[in-house]
Amino acid sequence: MTSSTTNHQTGVLICSLDKFVTDSAPKQPGLGARFSDSMTTNSKKALIGPGRFQWNAGGWFGSSVGSTAWMVVTACFLVFHGQILLAAVPLACFQIANAVGLILWQRRDRIFPFTALMLLFVVLSITIPLTWVIVASFASPAALTQMNWPLSVFATIAVFCLVPAMMALFVYLERQSPTISQSGAAKSNDVL
Repeated sequence: MTSSTTNHQTGVLICSLDKFVTDSAPKQPGLGARFSDSMTTNSKKALIGPGRFQWNAGGWFGSSVGSTAWMVVTACFLVFHGQILLAAVPLACFQIANAVGLILWQRRDRIFPFTALMLLFVVLSITIPLTWVIVASFASPAALTQMNWPLSVFATIAVFCLVPAMMALFVYLERQSPTISQSGAAKSNDVL
């Protein structure tokens, strides 16, 4: 795969994501198109979500960069062991996941925080296992040993199940939280 092909595919992914995010913004003011004054960087007002998850710069970038930082470390180990082409895989996955995170952050005035988080998790559920399997399959034994790479089947299963399990937990938490009324006061979801 050439560099121009990769750049074209990344551009298509970003354009598709941009269209999805723009199309998923609330169309009616009564359906959550309220804005938060607490997140006004670059004159953008973040949408307030109807549930527990809200836009927060520290939480957003901490989770985005924090969940992919190991990919950069892995790439550095691979470069140190002379596997430069293989190191491109974790670096590309790092860049894709964080580019999607940045695009979603830039669209926080048009997309609910929980929807954006789920989109980021979908990307992470692809990039994390992809990096894991490719590095485990093609890295030299010396590189894997120096990285203390677990070769257990259980570790691989855990890598594949981690992000979907977090998604399920967050969906549960979002549905269990009280909804926010137009006045900003929380109201219960309980049916009497």
